[in-house]
Order: sequence, then C-alpha cells, then structure tokens
Amino acid sequence: MNKTGKRILLVIGGAAIATTLVAGGRHFYGDHNYHADWMVHKVTEELELNEAQQLKLGHVRDVMLDARKQIHDSRKETRESILELLSQTEMDRQRVLALFNERTEAIRGRAPQVVDAIGDFYDSLDTAQREELREHVTEKMDRHNFGQGDKQHADTGERT
Repeated sequence: MNKTGKRILLVIGGAAIATTLVAGGRHFYGDHNYHADWMVHKVTEELELNEAQQLKLGHVRDVMLDARKQIHDSRKETRESILELLSQTEMDRQRVLALFNERTEAIRGRAPQVVDAIGDFYDSLDTAQREELREHVTEKMDRHNFGQGDKQHADTGERT
C-alpha cells in the first residue's frame, strides 16, 4: 500500500475509532466517560492489545474526551447566540457565519492532537491487529451506509 493510501486509511480508521470511543453516549445514559471506557475495554479485547498499546488507546480516549468537553462547554454560549439571532426580523448572515466559523475552528484547533493520538495508536498495532481493525471499521461503515450515497438495498430494493 502506498503512503497516500496508508494516510487515507489512517484518517478513516482514526475517525471510526474516535467516533466509536466518544459517540453514542445515549446508549449509556449520556455518560461519555463510561462509554469511552467501555469502548477502550472492547477494543483492547478485540485486538488483544498489549500494555503499551492500551496506554496509547487510553491517550486517544483522553484526547477525544477533552476535545469533546471543550466543544461542549461552548454550547450554552452558542445556543444563546442562535436564539438571539432567531429573535431578529432579518437573519444576520455575518453573525451566523461567524458562529459557524467559531465552532469549526474549535474542532480544527483540536484536530492535530486527535490525529497524533490516533496515529500513535494505529502505528503501534501489528499487521494482524490492523487487518482486524480494518474489518471492524469496514463492517461498521457498511452497517451505517457510510459513503454509499444513493444506492438500493439488495434485499428490499429501497433507495437510501
């Protein structure tokens, strides 16, 4: 696999790991720390991680939870600004764009730390672990129709 292919796989796999680690808290009554710990445990078992790999995965969890907290902490401010904008007779497009850019920049600002943590974890995996990770990510993406666009389900003929 060429260097570009590895980078693409790293980003996609990293995004899937990150999403799996911190998203879906609704299944655990909104306790994101509990869910992240559960996912670390699950990934540790599925990939049979050694201690060094577990530490790197734990670091991914910590970086993701910290990034989530930072972004979440600004929600109240953003909510108030949106409600204020909606009380006006005309949309202040510049302010809406500024709000959008603030949120985007908060995410973009954390991206290097998140990518480094995920990259360090991924780089610590052996060939068999990487293959198993790819299989899990592929299965999850297929299950959620990730990147499938407007395709028909084979069994129902319905469009997605």
